[in-house]
Amino acid sequence: MVTEGIPLSTVGRSIPSGKSCRAGVKEVIRFALVISYFVLSFVVLSVSYPIWHRWEDMSHLRSYVLAAYLLMSAIVTVISVLLTPILASGLKRASLWWRVSFQSLLDFTLLSLLAMYLGPFRGPLPYISDFVRGPFFSEWYFITFILFVSPLLSLLSALYYRLTEKRPLTPQ
Repeated sequence: MVTEGIPLSTVGRSIPSGKSCRAGVKEVIRFALVISYFVLSFVVLSVSYPIWHRWEDMSHLRSYVLAAYLLMSAIVTVISVLLTPILASGLKRASLWWRVSFQSLLDFTLLSLLAMYLGPFRGPLPYISDFVRGPFFSEWYFITFILFVSPLLSLLSALYYRLTEKRPLTPQ
């Protein structure tokens, strides 16, 4: 048996069981799905509020516009992937279909409330509200967010919950 370069404390030990490997794979898949959700939310925002028009406008630097879209994508991702499952944590024993439907509806409601809060109510969010209010919620743009962006992102979050068979993120 060749043991050169292998610490003696690991010789003869078995590889961890398949269960821990599967748990690691599930976490990698969830992380990939979160990144995919972030990218898809950026695409939905870029199509709903055409980013190329903002770049042609030249009233702001392209990096400013890109940063506003990335920040809004991050806010939407945090709401959909973290906040919604926490708020829906009471559905532990419900069927998967009911959990996914409820979380998707809750996600739509939270995103619509965010649009109302930052749009007509002009609610303050420190360091964030002025940065994202202009491109997404000024004048009547909040209606675009409620009617087009929120339903699409809610459907994407339903797909995310279904693919991960997401249980609420509560401490156990």
